[in-house]
Amino acid sequence: MSGLRRAPLLELLLLGLGCVAIGAYSFSLFGEFVHAKGRGHLYLSDFPQHVRVASEALELLRKGELSHPALPLTVYGLSAVLPGTPADAMVWVATGSKLASFLVSVAIFQSLFARPRLDWRAITAAGILFVVSAVRVPGFEGGLTYLNKGSPNIWHNPSNIFVHPIVLALPLLVSLGWKRLDLRLFGASGLLLAVATAIKPNIALFMLPAVVGVLAWTSRERPRQGAIAALLFAGPSTLLLVHLFLLTYSAGGEPSDTIALGLFQTLKIRRADPGANFLIANALPVAVLVRQLWKGEPFERIELLWFAMFVVAYAQFALLYEDGPRMKHGNFAWGYNMCLSYAFLFGIFHFFRYGERRQWVALAVAGVLLLWHLLSGLRVMGLLHQGTSFLRV
Repeated sequence: MSGLRRAPLLELLLLGLGCVAIGAYSFSLFGEFVHAKGRGHLYLSDFPQHVRVASEALELLRKGELSHPALPLTVYGLSAVLPGTPADAMVWVATGSKLASFLVSVAIFQSLFARPRLDWRAITAAGILFVVSAVRVPGFEGGLTYLNKGSPNIWHNPSNIFVHPIVLALPLLVSLGWKRLDLRLFGASGLLLAVATAIKPNIALFMLPAVVGVLAWTSRERPRQGAIAALLFAGPSTLLLVHLFLLTYSAGGEPSDTIALGLFQTLKIRRADPGANFLIANALPVAVLVRQLWKGEPFERIELLWFAMFVVAYAQFALLYEDGPRMKHGNFAWGYNMCLSYAFLFGIFHFFRYGERRQWVALAVAGVLLLWHLLSGLRVMGLLHQGTSFLRV
């Protein structure tokens, strides 16, 4: 807050313009999603399905069939106290979540740039993060940029949009707690992870092993305090995860819905190339990572957490799938998609750092790749707003 009080007028104006632009686009797009019919396409987004669930949230909760309770109950509650329908409430919740993601991203970049007051680069970087997508390669797999590739910006699924600000904030909180093994911060992070798990259980699946693994490795000299920190972080979400797992695959699931082991099964049924799609989604972060490893440059604490979470999430995406009706949904890809935000936080931060350090060759290469991601993302946003199904973008 003190940084905001000392911020120059120009930075505050830039932040305000960013909020207005993001809010206006999100509100307009999500309004189309909840009301439009797809303009001839079979499936425009997941929003109508989530609105239906929110409309029946209390009844589904009473029957024990609400496996992801946080979003539908929030939308139901909001529609009960504000004028409008559950569809209107869903638009407000999703738009607010996008704005929250932008502001959390500003805070993360501000922390990385380590400036005492609000920095224009943090705002600009957060705005870029809001837009980027996988790069578009015309002719490859039909020129698709969104489907199969993964994206740091999920537009079609409201539960992922709702949980995204928490996904961004948690590594920052954990990195602050990790520095001094601050048990209060690990306790707060554990409660926040439990909230995220109630929205999207996939979040706990990659965060729990990544954070507990990092803690086990780094707290070897203080094993007791490290074990308490791990318990505070993992305990609440682990209990909730077990409950939601039983609800999804026992009481509420079909008999054929089971978790199975197989390499890139969800991509195989779509005839998508895993290696090429990984590079298309991560062109900038991969280039930055290769340079950093080649130069032997140190990583920030939060970058190590991002890397651990990314590796765990991608491994789950590569190896796990639901063998049954849910297989085509590719639900184990959600963790990987969330971690793409970490990859681009890393890549965009180092792009600005190259400029600050006058590393011109690195700046030029990263700049070309970033521009490619940015233009591809703008194309995705434009097509979605025109009523194109996300399955065809």
